[in-house]
Amino acid sequence: MLIQFMFVLQYLDSNFMKIIHPNGAGVISILIPTGELSDEDVALKDVPDGVPFLFIEDADIPDTEDFRDAWDADFSTPDGYGMGHIKWSAMILLEEETKRLLAWEKSL
Repeated sequence: MLIQFMFVLQYLDSNFMKIIHPNGAGVISILIPTGELSDEDVALKDVPDGVPFLFIEDADIPDTEDFRDAWDADFSTPDGYGMGHIKWSAMILLEEETKRLLAWEKSL
């Protein structure tokens, strides 16, 4: 359990961009990419379909969690909109299948 906790702390203290989005309950959710996927793929996959998101630096996140429910952000010009896991997975599968078919076509 200690190893898992240390792993989580490593990523919380990382220099990766953070992703924020409104979660529908009037609170801003913060996503912390692990580096396994690009920041853009994490946002597209993990932000719900049609919900705007922003990429932010650690310095842009308030130092304290006091009044976290009162944090605010301007999503009028977002960096993108989420797709949700199902649409994102379908897109990745389609891209992989297209690459496979193009490689097969070239081999003819």
